[in-house]
Amino acid sequence: MAMARWQASITDAAGNVVPGAMVEVRREGGSLVQLYSDRAGTIAKGNPFAADSDGFAFFHAPGGAYRVRAYAGAFERIWRYVAVGLGAESDLTIIPLDGTTPQVDDLAARAAYDGQAAGFRIIVSDVGDGRAALYSKVSNTSGDWSQPAYITADTVAGVQSSDNSVTDIRAMTQAEYDALDPVSVTTFYIITD
Repeated sequence: MAMARWQASITDAAGNVVPGAMVEVRREGGSLVQLYSDRAGTIAKGNPFAADSDGFAFFHAPGGAYRVRAYAGAFERIWRYVAVGLGAESDLTIIPLDGTTPQVDDLAARAAYDGQAAGFRIIVSDVGDGRAALYSKVSNTSGDWSQPAYITADTVAGVQSSDNSVTDIRAMTQAEYDALDPVSVTTFYIITD
C-alpha cells in the first residue's frame, strides 16, 4: 500500500535551520507511529529519527492526524493535527450511484465484470485487506480497472464508529433499504437513488 509523505526543514523561531534535530511522530491520541523511509512502506524508519545536517526531515506513514515534534537541546517545535494522507494527491470527484451499481464480495467476484465497457462502476466489499472500494472500468479492454477508491476508514473491516463498533457498507436503493427487517446497527447504508 502506498504511504503518504510529510517533509519539512526544521527551523527555529528565527528561521535558523536546526541540523540533526530529533523528530518524533505520534497519533493525536498519543501513541508513536510506525514510520517508513519509502513510499511503499517496506523500509522501517526509527521514531524518533534525526533530521539531516541541513535540518531536512521526512517520513512516510499511513493516512491520519499526527502530532509532529522536533527538538534539539532547548529547541522544540510542535505541529498539531498534521493531516497526512494520499487524498491530498488527487482531486475528489463525487460519483453518484444510481441504484444499478453492483456490489461483490471480493476482487475474484469482480472478475465476472471484466468485459464491461469503460465507465462501468462496481463496489468490492473486501479488496483483500478488509477495506471496501469503488472501481471503474478505464477502457473497454477486459480487466482494465481503475485504482481503488476506498470507501472505508483505516480499520480492519469497515467504518469505525464512536463506540468502536465496525460497520459494513452496503449500497442499495431506498426501496431495498425500506424492506430491511431489522436494519443492522453495524451497517452503514448508502442510498443510491
